[in-house]
Amino acid sequence: MFMPPLAVEYICSMYINVIKYTLGVLPNLKVWCKILFMIKYFPLVLTLFCQLSFGQAYDYFSSEKSRWFVRYSYPHANEQNPYFIETKTYVYGFQGDTSISGTLWKRLYQSRDSSFLSNLVHLGYFRSEQNLILFLDPSGIIDTIYNFNLEVGDSVLYKIGDSDSSFISILEIDSIQIDEQYHKRYHFERISRPLCCYLEEVWIEGIGSVFGPLSPIYPNLIDIEFSTSHGLTCFYNSELIWQNPNYTECYYQKILGIADNDKVFIKTFPNPFRSIITIQSYFPDEKEIFIVNLLGESIRSYQIWGEENTIDLSDMPCGVYFIRIVFDNKVFNSRIIKTY
Repeated sequence: MFMPPLAVEYICSMYINVIKYTLGVLPNLKVWCKILFMIKYFPLVLTLFCQLSFGQAYDYFSSEKSRWFVRYSYPHANEQNPYFIETKTYVYGFQGDTSISGTLWKRLYQSRDSSFLSNLVHLGYFRSEQNLILFLDPSGIIDTIYNFNLEVGDSVLYKIGDSDSSFISILEIDSIQIDEQYHKRYHFERISRPLCCYLEEVWIEGIGSVFGPLSPIYPNLIDIEFSTSHGLTCFYNSELIWQNPNYTECYYQKILGIADNDKVFIKTFPNPFRSIITIQSYFPDEKEIFIVNLLGESIRSYQIWGEENTIDLSDMPCGVYFIRIVFDNKVFNSRIIKTY
């Protein structure tokens, strides 16, 4: 059982004040009876207070105004900028409801527009139910993406890559004050792959993962070798509700300028995709394309020509991948999401 510090201080001060008052009126039997009653039922009062405190944590997954700002950084170099790390921020949020089998689901979208008004990409559906956050992907598969009823020692299954799944346990639950309310914060054990990548997952009750709302479904491991990283920078609900202390800006873009980027830009569409994806690049000659999972493992490779190519990835599992193009002894990456 966890108690907000201010609540503990308030209850303790209340008891101290009663005892101080009582010391001045020792003959008053009724006052002593009240003290004995309060001491006897103090654990029950404390428990009820804790339940009320945490039970009031606002569920932002039920709000149409919720916006998650997620920042991604990854290598995107060229000959003039051999060590360039590109950074893009994506905004996730809801736009309208959809009735599926008589139940309302919120439509989740992703956009690089900081105002979340244009270039919206539909990713699936969310629904809240008794501290459970359900996710319905475009293929019709329903999964519990968050369970805010979990306790220390409970485990959650995370699927990393094509065939690697790990149960990660909750090591600690503490609280964080957000918008004058206390929310549980779940600290999970570290996922680690030798000489490759890692993830230290943290959930915030009512908001989700500090790596973005879809992290439990599409976990992105931090790649040590290729300097990839990501994180939830800010969370909005009409106004700024929470800002990640590891970031100074909510929305940040760092990409090569048009003059520098003409020869290295990779465009993929649709993205997210279900089966067929088109890749555009400014490499007219023969080049090699790799499909790489989050462990840095190459799972497909293609020899292609020209600036535009279409490949069929329908038999690949859902998840987050990178398209890696090797051209003229240089490596370029682009992030893609398969939803079916």
